[in-house]
Amino acid sequence: MPLESVKPKCLSENEPLAKHSSFKIGGRARYFAKPSSEEELEEIIDFSESENLPWRVIGGGCNVLFTDRGFPGIMISTTQMANSGGS
Repeated sequence: MPLESVKPKCLSENEPLAKHSSFKIGGRARYFAKPSSEEELEEIIDFSESENLPWRVIGGGCNVLFTDRGFPGIMISTTQMANSGGS
């Protein structure tokens, strides 16, 4: 099955983590997600488990330091959920 057919729509690939940190440092995440609902968050976690990928959750990236080596899995930002009133 092609990866694109199962990948959640809110996932972007090879995302620079420096764009998501107040310190403006960090390598790239294999995937970066900004879910806007609990359902999208569940899809992302299901996808990570099916692909055996690690995942981490961040808020707005304030006071977060990312390594220059990047992250081999899915970095999940909850900023869209907070802005949309998602629970």
